[in-house]
Amino acid sequence: MLLVPEEQIKEYTYKGYWGSKTIVDLVFENAHKALDEETLVDPYNRSNLVGGEPRRLTNRQLLEVVDRLAIRLLELGIRRDDIVAVQLPNIVELVISYLALARIGAIITPLSVQSRTYEVEYVLKQCDPVAYITVHEFNKFNHLNMIQDIAPKYPSLKHIICVGNDLPDKVLSFEEIITTPTPSKYGEDYLDGRQSGPNEVFTICWTSGTEADPKGVP
Repeated sequence: MLLVPEEQIKEYTYKGYWGSKTIVDLVFENAHKALDEETLVDPYNRSNLVGGEPRRLTNRQLLEVVDRLAIRLLELGIRRDDIVAVQLPNIVELVISYLALARIGAIITPLSVQSRTYEVEYVLKQCDPVAYITVHEFNKFNHLNMIQDIAPKYPSLKHIICVGNDLPDKVLSFEEIITTPTPSKYGEDYLDGRQSGPNEVFTICWTSGTEADPKGVP
């Protein structure tokens, strides 16, 4: 999704204000320089926040799980410029989700973990996400129950991916996705060229709505 006029892109690029690399470019370039260095670490109290032991990923492991999620998203039919809502706390799955979605050119719309039915429905009405990535439970609130109750109202929302255990049918396990090896039919270059460019929309974020309803900001 390109919202900036071509003339402005050409001018700012020519003057050196804007570059040609994206976040994904920078992460992957630096990761390949130190594949066995630790790069992504969960909060020490993850088990209290969402359950499960804290993860510590090397660059090699990060690239692997990002690509596993990216390919699974493609298998689900998620494509460039599709919008995916992400409601996760600061755990490793949040970073993995951002990079995987960017890898396939999808657009992320992040929601705070404090958002509840009113805020979530407002976002769904505004941008019609095709998938929702969330956590089963955080801070004693069941996020999965919330989105499952809401989802039937929004036909565009076809997939729920959840961090957590004991998930109901039709809810995809984040853990299962990132721990399942990528099928051999996908070559190393399968994801190449799918990400959006540096001048295209990466996220749609939401203002606080202190004076009115929140505004979506690309």
